[in-house]
Amino acid sequence: MIVAIEGPNGVGKTSLMEAYAKLNPDVLCQLCVPGIYMNNHDVKSYMLFEASALGSAFYFLSGLIEGKVLNEKSQYSKILIDRSIWSTFAAAYSKDETSIIPLFKVLEEIQSYIHLPDKTFVLHASYETCTKRIGKKLAGNNFDKDDIIQFNKKISFYNLLKQRGNDITFIDTDNKTKEEVLISFSNLLVW
Repeated sequence: MIVAIEGPNGVGKTSLMEAYAKLNPDVLCQLCVPGIYMNNHDVKSYMLFEASALGSAFYFLSGLIEGKVLNEKSQYSKILIDRSIWSTFAAAYSKDETSIIPLFKVLEEIQSYIHLPDKTFVLHASYETCTKRIGKKLAGNNFDKDDIIQFNKKISFYNLLKQRGNDITFIDTDNKTKEEVLISFSNLLVW
């Protein structure tokens, strides 16, 4: 079973996954794509900020294909991923709402090559809260530069996904401690 943690930058996805991983060693907890897709600063920067919506989406889709290959080599039956295909779609949607139409068509063709989450938790908080949390990061915050329009479009995408019938649960992280978010998530998660 694959569970994804989604939401805008600064909402607390990585913090939640790290806290959950400490308490659940029987669950594979990781990023949805191999590190090589995220570690080359220049490539990642180009793909996030300069590439077209579809170009960026296809780059990260290839990472999702490789992520599935790596996960299938593991011995875990429970996998928790920090972001999933839906983050790729949300980012494309925030750049160009029309990109979602070809992406959903492509998804029909490649869904056996990627991990579609069985359940998706979308963390949400206000734009101000997320911006404040991003400012406190020691590293990587230069990649978390959504403006309020992109932020709101990403939230709209997750609502659209729920309307399409995907198993989506929203968790409010605004004004909550990491411990409170972990408790909410753990109480809602059923493997």
